[in-house]
Amino acid sequence: MNKKSVTIIAVVVILAICVCLGIVLIGGKDSENVNPPEEEIKNEVKEEKTTSDENKEKVTSVALDSKIGTEVTNKIYVPNIYSKEMYKELDKNGLSNEFRIMYTFGTMTTLQEYSNYLREGEDYIGSYITQDDLEKVEKTIFKTDKKLNHKAVFENDTYNAETKNYVIVARGFFGDSLEYVVEIPYEINEYEDRLEVNLYRMYITREYDKEAEQETVQKDKVYYDEAKIKLATTIQDENMSDEITSQKDILKAEIGNGKIQKESLDKTTWIFEKVEGKYLISGYSK
Repeated sequence: MNKKSVTIIAVVVILAICVCLGIVLIGGKDSENVNPPEEEIKNEVKEEKTTSDENKEKVTSVALDSKIGTEVTNKIYVPNIYSKEMYKELDKNGLSNEFRIMYTFGTMTTLQEYSNYLREGEDYIGSYITQDDLEKVEKTIFKTDKKLNHKAVFENDTYNAETKNYVIVARGFFGDSLEYVVEIPYEINEYEDRLEVNLYRMYITREYDKEAEQETVQKDKVYYDEAKIKLATTIQDENMSDEITSQKDILKAEIGNGKIQKESLDKTTWIFEKVEGKYLISGYSK
């Protein structure tokens, strides 16, 4: 073999070695990029967790018997006499025009603090509420930009479009039984822009049984479901008729002693927003 051939072979071998070394070096760098150090991974996870925590909505528990708790729970008032119709509308259409009229009308006709709005007139049998007064009170209860479209919303209560008055027709519970719905607040959560009040709902049938010496006994049967298939308990206490002062306390006690299982009750949420220092109803969910 001559000297020229040896030189060519040597050059080829050197080039081959260089190519192999290049492949090894590039492969090593790629593997470093694919598999970053463990410390770098931990830092990325920590940063991701911190970002998630920062975006999480802050919530504070509010006591039911606190000043704020009392203000908002007192505003959730659905009279027994109107409760079936009102909750049916609320569950179906939320805070609709009809529900806001129902709620305001029911509040004004049953709570003593609104008695100054009840008017007497020769044109009506009984009392009436003016359309303007109802609008005025509605704005102190609900947070909404929607103007009321006035109309009759209860079967036995009439809205007079000519005089723009809501006539209060005599209404009561008649017969051997009556059906109504009650909600009991159990938790209030405060967020940055709202309060959420969580409630238990009960479906109740009141029955009157005549016993010895023609004595009438009142029994309130509390059900878990609207269809009234699952009976929770039967309460025999005439104070259940007093929905303002004692009815809810009796039901709370039945939940507390386990006769009514809270896990089996329907749960609802009323949402409040603060407007000019007062909490107004702005939403509802079931």
